[in-house]
Amino acid sequence: MSRSAHRRIWGELEDGAWLACMACAAFLGSRALARWRVRAQCIPDPELRRQALGSIDHKAFHSLGAATFGAAVPAVATGTMVRFVVAYQTISDYLDSLCDRSRPLDGRRRRRLHQAMVVALYLPGGGPPLPLPDPGDGGYLHELVRECRRALGALAGSGPGRAPMREALARARQLARLYAQMQSRKHGPAGRRRASMTHWAARLAVRDYAWWEVAAAAGSTLGIFALVAAGARRADGHLLYRIRAAYFPHVAALHILLDYAIDLHEDALARELNFAACYPGPLRLEQRLAAVFRRSVVFSGAPGMAAWHRLVVSGLPALYLTDPKASHLRSLLGRLKAEDPWVRRLVPVFRAFHRKLPAPDQVRPLVPASTMQESCGT
Repeated sequence: MSRSAHRRIWGELEDGAWLACMACAAFLGSRALARWRVRAQCIPDPELRRQALGSIDHKAFHSLGAATFGAAVPAVATGTMVRFVVAYQTISDYLDSLCDRSRPLDGRRRRRLHQAMVVALYLPGGGPPLPLPDPGDGGYLHELVRECRRALGALAGSGPGRAPMREALARARQLARLYAQMQSRKHGPAGRRRASMTHWAARLAVRDYAWWEVAAAAGSTLGIFALVAAGARRADGHLLYRIRAAYFPHVAALHILLDYAIDLHEDALARELNFAACYPGPLRLEQRLAAVFRRSVVFSGAPGMAAWHRLVVSGLPALYLTDPKASHLRSLLGRLKAEDPWVRRLVPVFRAFHRKLPAPDQVRPLVPASTMQESCGT
């Protein structure tokens, strides 16, 4: 990153308006999430209702954190962007819960469910039809997809102004297809999922990233939100290309590897697949997360990229590493705070955020390397 670009970005971030907009968007996100919780309570099937409510209650910070993308669009569109982000992230969390913790699903069913992530990224009246309402969930997933499309239509506007959003959504659907492909493999039979993901990641040919890091990057929704926000700001194709290149694989891998890293202990106990467990040991995990953070800093500061993207990069470790579950990653947080002034500034903000969220007991011991490898899957 050039010195002039560095000065521009930090100058923009020094403006406290960013944090004020983020706080407003997070408030709107909490209201939107509360409405979806009320809707989930009406799901007829008890197991699907339990999974829908659990995905909202236990993963609320996913939607609330993503809702801050409402600050990345013109103020008049903030509420609409938040509606899209919360509905889309709720789809992701609901499907993840269904595949992880509910009744066993065959490969065809998993793939069909995750197509909702792609179908939701079309403007109203375009693309494939909405998924048919499922009698079991009372049309819950159908309504989430429809809400995404309605919000995208409002963000796109009308007339020639819709072209940038169409291009942004075309790129976002590329990421959504990767997401669906990865999830269908990740939740496959325990004896074959690692081999399946290894071959899939190899075909993507992402340089300097291991297969589990590619899979982690595919599991993030942040690149989709960044592209939609750019479409709402009428970004051109060159900027959309740079945004996609920054988020996949760099920012997206940072996002999901941090998410998995704080869950190492509980996933090891439950013998669930955890991408952060694929490193040889805790020291290598910390070194690699720091390296991916630095790459994300460089790519998020590419010419034309708004300071917002740089703030996202600093916000990720500040959010995840202040979670009480991240006690085993204190040294990484200390390292990144020493390197990055905005990680330092955001840490108290997110510590206060976590204190307001209900959370179970969260002091986690260091996970031994041998246990990490068991959680990397077979």
